[in-house]
Amino acid sequence: CGGGEVTKVFTVSREAQQGGADCDETPGTQIVVSCNEQECPVDCDSSWSEWSACSHSCGANGGRERTFSLHAEPQNGGAECEADDGYVQPGDCNTEIDCPVDCSGAWAAWSVTCSQTCG
Repeated sequence: CGGGEVTKVFTVSREAQQGGADCDETPGTQIVVSCNEQECPVDCDSSWSEWSACSHSCGANGGRERTFSLHAEPQNGGAECEADDGYVQPGDCNTEIDCPVDCSGAWAAWSVTCSQTCG
C-alpha cells in the first residue's frame, strides 16, 4: 500500500548470429510500472482514561469507571475501535476486601438484689 514500483529489465541472452535478427529492445532497457497504489490501512487511534477512584473502600458495592476517547477513526480497512467515543466503562473494585465490623453491645441492668445482705 502507499504506492510502489515494479521494474523489469531487458536482458539479451543470446546475440543475433549469422544474419539473425537483432533484438527489438536495447539491452538494459527498463520498464517501470506503479503498483500497490491503494491507501494503507490506518487503525483506530484511541485511549482509555485512568480508572476513577473506587466508590467504596471495601465490600461488594465498590464501583469505578473509565472513559474511552477516540483520537482518529480507522481508515482504509484499518482495525475498528473497541468502543464508541465517550463510552463510560463501569468496573468493580475493592470487592475482595472485607469491610471491618465494629463490636456492638450494651450493659444489662443492675441485678435486683445485692449479693450481700446487712449483718
